Amino acid sequence: MLSMKIPAEIQEYKSKLIFGLSVRQFLSIAGAILVGVPIGILGRGHISADILPWIVIVAVMPFFGFGFFTFKGMRFEEWIRALCNLWFQPQIRVYEDTCGSRSKTLMRHSRWRSTTGHRYSVSGD
Repeated sequence: MLSMKIPAEIQEYKSKLIFGLSVRQFLSIAGAILVGVPIGILGRGHISADILPWIVIVAVMPFFGFGFFTFKGMRFEEWIRALCNLWFQPQIRVYEDTCGSRSKTLMRHSRWRSTTGHRYSVSGD
């Protein structure tokens, strides 16, 4: 009997090009080969045999990241962008009082506020 695997979610479907790889994965492997092989060949006489494989691995890792890495539905470049935003842009967290509970709490503690000398702004100033 003929059977065909149908993905449960259409968003998860990826077309395959060669050897079961998508176009993105195939191009990332090709780019990794184009970068890694010349580094390995040209570095053979100049760099120690202990260090050269590590240099090739570090040079090739971004290509494999672009082709194969996904995290919570984000591709590698989207994940790197989100990580850079997290690390290098200021994190601003805005408190939104949806039910007015903060104002009521401050009003209840108005006696404490007057004895300690601390002032809270109920209006959000």
